[in-house]
Amino acid sequence: MAVERRLALALALLSALVTNSAGAGEAPITTAEPPSATTAEPPTPPPPIVEALDTNTATTDTLNGESHGVHDPWEKYNRQMFQFNMAVDRGVLRPVARAYRDTVPAPARTGVSNFLDNLESPLSSINNLLQGKPLAAGSDLARFVVNLTLGLGGVLDPASSLGLTQGDEDFGQTLGKWGVGPGPYLVLPFMPARGLRDWAGEVIDQRGEPSYYVEDDVTRILANGLDLAEQRYRILDLDEALDQAYDPYAFVRDAFTQRRQYKVDDGVSAPVEYDDLYEDPADVPADVPADVPTEEPEAPPAEAANEPPPR
Repeated sequence: MAVERRLALALALLSALVTNSAGAGEAPITTAEPPSATTAEPPTPPPPIVEALDTNTATTDTLNGESHGVHDPWEKYNRQMFQFNMAVDRGVLRPVARAYRDTVPAPARTGVSNFLDNLESPLSSINNLLQGKPLAAGSDLARFVVNLTLGLGGVLDPASSLGLTQGDEDFGQTLGKWGVGPGPYLVLPFMPARGLRDWAGEVIDQRGEPSYYVEDDVTRILANGLDLAEQRYRILDLDEALDQAYDPYAFVRDAFTQRRQYKVDDGVSAPVEYDDLYEDPADVPADVPADVPTEEPEAPPAEAANEPPPR
């Protein structure tokens, strides 16, 4: 299961605790003013997952709902809900993730990560099959069986040594493969933001979650709490980039949207149509491989062409 879906499960379970923490804890995050030209420090390069985004170029002039190809018609509401969710994250989720990192030994964290990832392999296999990728579906299923039997129920990961890589397909990606657009961007309380297509996919994916079929409330809460701590721990390194962003809302929205499209396309980006970017081929930068016909060299004068070569 993708990180955003795992956070959704545990955030709902922690809602009561979070409400109290948000009221007595830190104030909600507000967008910082742009740094002064005389005192600005050079921006820290963001982590690789969002390196394509410039944290200093995101602006707040996108209230018309369109930015970087993102359909965001409810941006005013989304920004308010984003600030609330960020207050929840700072007051509850970050401290939990840091405590998990500082108290649980690394080998134990690796085992937990392997176990949780292995539980997602059957769901990824089904979605690969629905997307018309039978080889990837078979690889996910084989990985699940190998780790379940030879990896102590999935705590170890012998499948990776056999070349069976971890899949991460969900029904939102499947809908994207079928041609369904991402839809309007929507932020809900205690839930990760996503487009309406991914919200619809989440309804289906939850039926494939093992915790969905656990009847004992205590067991389900403990399992989801451990899942939450592990998943939030994995993205602790992104906190610094988010805190330094001029517009954290636009930063997260654009990073999420680009990441989802990248996953729908299986890591294959659509080619850039340079003709749409430059009206005049002469305006294309030198390092851009635009298909501009090169000028033929001028033909020499007729009399020069008839002269014998010099001896």
